[in-house]
Amino acid sequence: MQCNSFLEDIWQQAHTAQIEAQGKYPDILCRTGCNDCCKSHGSPITFKAEWDLIQAHLEDDPQKKAAVKERYLAFKKDLKSRLALENPTISQAIFEVRCPFIAVNQPKEDSKPADEYCSIYEVRPTTCRVFGNTVLEQPVQNGDAIYACNPEKDRWETL
Repeated sequence: MQCNSFLEDIWQQAHTAQIEAQGKYPDILCRTGCNDCCKSHGSPITFKAEWDLIQAHLEDDPQKKAAVKERYLAFKKDLKSRLALENPTISQAIFEVRCPFIAVNQPKEDSKPADEYCSIYEVRPTTCRVFGNTVLEQPVQNGDAIYACNPEKDRWETL
């Protein structure tokens, strides 16, 4: 699958900026293999060109496309039930909703945890490529820190 130069340029700039930010602020990082953001922020925002690339990627693998669609329908149902609550909090309405692109490999041994991964990692959108680089390694409890993971949800509720 051919990626257009526009997306390649954006993705490279995002990667470079993230490396520079992490070099300048070493306490800001994501844990290797972490996908907490993907489990709590729903579907990523995409440029049209990115969405077109994702669709082409899924068209190449009908089984993967069907699995993503099934997860999307579950996502949509879950979101509707959250919004139907009498007075939903931000967390209930938009956070804690899994991205439909998260797939799960079930382990062959019962003692191992399931392996979750991005089913479109090769063509993931810019949002996913840069999201989460504002997590502090040692979160401070005074409320002045910047978070992109679970603590963010609670902070919104205090506004």
